[in-house]
Amino acid sequence: MPPKQLLTPVQAAVDLINNNNIFSYAVSILSKLSYDKEKKFNHNYQQAVNILKDKNYLNVIFLNTLSQVAPLDALKNANQKEKILKAFSDNVLLAKRNRQITEPVGAVLLLLSLKDRLLRVHTAGAKHLIADFQGKQVIKRMGPYLQRERFGKAIVVGLEEIERLYKATKVMKLG
Repeated sequence: MPPKQLLTPVQAAVDLINNNNIFSYAVSILSKLSYDKEKKFNHNYQQAVNILKDKNYLNVIFLNTLSQVAPLDALKNANQKEKILKAFSDNVLLAKRNRQITEPVGAVLLLLSLKDRLLRVHTAGAKHLIADFQGKQVIKRMGPYLQRERFGKAIVVGLEEIERLYKATKVMKLG
């Protein structure tokens, strides 16, 4: 059996550009949701698409597992997984920035690896949008929904929290 091809940051960036800054590679996990949960997920996914409209600095990626972006032997412990999650996020945002007509000032990426139960709020070049400690606040707000496997609702809550924090930061800088 040939080795599985890994998702590259460039492919993820292109998929984000072509799909309103949100893309799911988590087909196998999401397809196992009950009819009710799937219906709610699709409703929330559409809500997230609407939130992301005209907000080129906000991005969302769903993964089944980190093994989609790195070989299994590189994913031996939590520290390695976190490093891979950070490196992949960095490279996705860099690849996306380099493929856009107008270069954004910064970007935020919400990256969920569902099977690994990992979430990253990545702010490469976007510390002026939200600070690292605010990213932790976003994760905390999303947590209860993720624990109940309400992935779509978690994304909506996370995006709304990022927007709220971004607006508050803007107001503080102006004031």
